Amino acid sequence: MNKTVVQVIKNTVSGWGMVSAQAAIALVMVPFLIGKLGVEGYGVIAIITAIVGFSMIADLGLRAALNRELSEKVACHDVEGFRSLTATALVLYVVIALLIGAVGGWLAPWFCTVFNVGPDYRALTILLIRTYAPFTLLASFVAPVLTAGICSFMRYDVQNNVSTLSQFAVSLLLLATLTFVEANPLVVWCGVTAIGWVLRIGLLWVFYRRICYGGLISLRRVEVRSLRPLMSLGGSMYVLQLTQMLAQQMDPLIVSRFIGPAGVALYQAGSRLPQMIRPMVTGLTEQLTPLTTKYHVVDNRSREQQVLILGTRYTLYLGALLSVGMLLLAKPFCHLWLFDKLGADVHSVAMVLQLWAVVILFNCAGGPQWPIVLGKKKMRFSVVLSVTTAIFNVMLSIYLVGYTNWGVAGVLIGTVITEIVRRPIAAWYVANLVGVGVFEYARKAYVVPFLFAGVFLLLGRWVVPPEEGVTWGRLLACGLGIGFIGGCLWIVFEWRMARSVFRHWKSDRARR
Repeated sequence: MNKTVVQVIKNTVSGWGMVSAQAAIALVMVPFLIGKLGVEGYGVIAIITAIVGFSMIADLGLRAALNRELSEKVACHDVEGFRSLTATALVLYVVIALLIGAVGGWLAPWFCTVFNVGPDYRALTILLIRTYAPFTLLASFVAPVLTAGICSFMRYDVQNNVSTLSQFAVSLLLLATLTFVEANPLVVWCGVTAIGWVLRIGLLWVFYRRICYGGLISLRRVEVRSLRPLMSLGGSMYVLQLTQMLAQQMDPLIVSRFIGPAGVALYQAGSRLPQMIRPMVTGLTEQLTPLTTKYHVVDNRSREQQVLILGTRYTLYLGALLSVGMLLLAKPFCHLWLFDKLGADVHSVAMVLQLWAVVILFNCAGGPQWPIVLGKKKMRFSVVLSVTTAIFNVMLSIYLVGYTNWGVAGVLIGTVITEIVRRPIAAWYVANLVGVGVFEYARKAYVVPFLFAGVFLLLGRWVVPPEEGVTWGRLLACGLGIGFIGGCLWIVFEWRMARSVFRHWKSDRARR
């Protein structure tokens, strides 16, 4: 196996390890935080987090474009260009973050009014938006500069490992401080989370210096002209990022507007695990950006076609395994996990989890389409498609949450419908972009994995335990059983690939 394939495998395994660790942390921390903070207090945290996340649209799309441009510098061995672009981007991002933080602090009372924060939490929420939120915003602008440099060398495993370590540290510190420290739990949560950001950036800086040409970042290397390619790509990236934020970050804000922080707490609890599992499949394709950029630079069309077809096929398989598992186990899992804290509201949490499973499945159907579009800098069609579907998504979500009986789950119905409509259109465009027939792409990449998902769902239903009386041991056994069924089905559907993997593993062992 060549070095690139080995690195992709390392990145993927580390990503799965990160997701598994985050899922284990969430199992403990979500009910713990709801118990310590209360439902409304937990909802306030979700609102502040959403405000910070939504503020990131003001980066003009540059962070998303930075990884692609640095990957091109690495492919061309342009060391000075790499250092100049990194230093200039860092200075620009710090200035933007400080400006947004100041504006956000000024608008803090308005945020509390719009998102229905109760009088008991209003004063503290305003204080946290003016203190904790700007610090988090600054950290969230600095960290991507370091990760973009590290990932341009295809070292996504470093990013995953740092994220896992910092999450563990924050969770352990939260468990200790919220249990033993006599202080307002919201203030404690913000303080510990801020410490986590400091730890994460410190670790990223250590690895950045080792991997990225010595890690030289100096004000002397700041050159405005180095931002020109970044700005040209960043304009399109900004629009795409804005639409993505509208589709994702608006969800808790819409729920808060019509239902209040308690509704946000239910949405956040149901979204917690899917949002951590999502990178388990999307991370496999996101790390292909350096490769697709390289194939575009050297004009290797056959490799682009291979990446598109095989990447879509196997990403969809992985997405089907995880999505069907979440669909089947959502109700017994949520009942066991949160019934003691939420009572009958746990059914809303389970519905959110199931809808996220469908969203993830159609996300995975995109495979490496986005890395290919980004690598080739063919953004115009993607911008038009994303803007149109994002507006439709937000409008439909507002209607379903505010004017129907769907409640909290209604905010995701629009996302599901949007993904179902958008995915075939995007597939048609990218297939034409790399010179693959649309029907050939559908036949080789989609037909068999979707058939696999349908059969897996039908067979897996026989293993699902009832909600009442389920235990963690029984739920784990059922999860393993569903995983075993999925693995056996994959071997049946992909017999040639399974046999090839087994032979390679066997020859590897023989050489050792």
